[in-house]
Amino acid sequence: MLPFRLIAGFFCRLLVIYALLAIPWPGIKAGYAAIFSAGGNLIFGSLVSGGSVHFHPMLEPQDKFDTHIHFVNLRSGEKKKLLTSSRNPGYLQTAFLVSLVLATPVPWRRRLWALLWGLIPLNMAIAGRLLVRVLYMFSSARLSLLAPGPPWENVLQRANDFAAGDVVMMLMLPVFIWILVSFRRDDFRMMLDRTRLGLRSVKNARPTALLPR
Repeated sequence: MLPFRLIAGFFCRLLVIYALLAIPWPGIKAGYAAIFSAGGNLIFGSLVSGGSVHFHPMLEPQDKFDTHIHFVNLRSGEKKKLLTSSRNPGYLQTAFLVSLVLATPVPWRRRLWALLWGLIPLNMAIAGRLLVRVLYMFSSARLSLLAPGPPWENVLQRANDFAAGDVVMMLMLPVFIWILVSFRRDDFRMMLDRTRLGLRSVKNARPTALLPR
């Protein structure tokens, strides 16, 4: 089995790094919300023909919400506003992935490369979540720029519920990405060999004979 000290060290480092990143340090939350909004405007600003999307961080966040998204049907002039959070799960997903990678007991060069390759699919997933919300707001039941039809409308509704839903489920994505970018085939083979060796040593162990009284 893997040494207890190795496993314990990983979890201790993980908890410390994530706790430090998750603390709402002054300026961090507002800074990430600004980056989040700038990225949203760049990607989704004119994504839907006849529609406009504008993200901007709130000066005074309300509860967990820190970003306004304004949707406009340029043909009819109808407008909708959506409150969202750049922190949940955007920032927290990023912080969790960074913590997992930096806590992994592999050489630092591998950690840095894993972090680089891991942030790419993670941010693509965050953008995908926002894409679902944008398409949902422009669909026929709201701003009437998209008409997906009854079957696809239902699919879009379910996808939007998930995109706006459980943060815990979304935090599972960084775990999957971490495994994908941090470990190689040899690492899994080594862990499997160590596990087999540990189980074999436990199986072959003999109970200590009782000393005669």
